[in-house]
Amino acid sequence: MKRQRAAGLTGGIASGKSTVARMFQDFGARILDGDAIAASVLTPGSPALRDLAETFGSSVITVDGTLNRIRMLDILIEQPDRLHHQLRILAPYVLPAIDTQVNQLLNQHSQQPLIVEAPLLFEYGRPERYSPIIVVAVSREVQIQRLAARSGRSATWAETVVDLQIPIEEKINQADYIIDNSGNPTATMDQVKSVYGLLIASRS
Repeated sequence: MKRQRAAGLTGGIASGKSTVARMFQDFGARILDGDAIAASVLTPGSPALRDLAETFGSSVITVDGTLNRIRMLDILIEQPDRLHHQLRILAPYVLPAIDTQVNQLLNQHSQQPLIVEAPLLFEYGRPERYSPIIVVAVSREVQIQRLAARSGRSATWAETVVDLQIPIEEKINQADYIIDNSGNPTATMDQVKSVYGLLIASRS
């Protein structure tokens, strides 16, 4: 069996990436949660958390020493140009941690494809690490509606958060496979099944 790379699963916020990841997992794929790995390097007292506080201020740390995600997001909404500062701080901690787990899983030589759910795959600037790249897509309007509904915040707030990320159209242009998650779950499942079959076929 030839050496494989992990597939990258990404998309815009509130596009349903985690739902699609679970569908892939139900078909048999191995899923690595990039968000969970990012959270693991942001434990109380960690160097990553300390570096964020030094750049963005102590208000991004809660009284129990964890990341104040709401305050962090509010800062980025107020000053969107600072997102690249956050990513530059986190990249040296998050990306090697993901690479380590990817390599461990690939070395198991499993028959099942490995998919990394990486919400900020393009924002971190390392799409070449993954092959193929799968983008979960919905329209910007749907993103805003879903994010506002699940957060309980206004549509204006949701629109600002959506616009922090690279536009979904740009991600689609760099995708190997696109899963349109704007319809019903059955339609999404059919697309996941098709892409999963292609992932399996590419391993032979």
